[in-house]
Amino acid sequence: MTVSAIWASQEKGKKRFNLTLPLLVAPLGAVTGVHLWYWWNLAELAGTGHAGGAWGWVWTCAGIVLAASAILEIFRKAGTQA
Repeated sequence: MTVSAIWASQEKGKKRFNLTLPLLVAPLGAVTGVHLWYWWNLAELAGTGHAGGAWGWVWTCAGIVLAASAILEIFRKAGTQA
């Protein structure tokens, strides 16, 4: 997140797409997916120790966060401080 803030604060003139932001926050979305999957399947995990669909949660949450950060970066104004 610091790299993204530095990128935005050092930008002069025409806005450039900050690729570091989506690449840095996608793993955070993946970790969120693991946690949501765990809580969603807590009863099943307690009973059997197994539950399916973990990768679906991981990829879905990572994709949502990646898309959201890319959209926010597209609409960000040039030279704004984060």
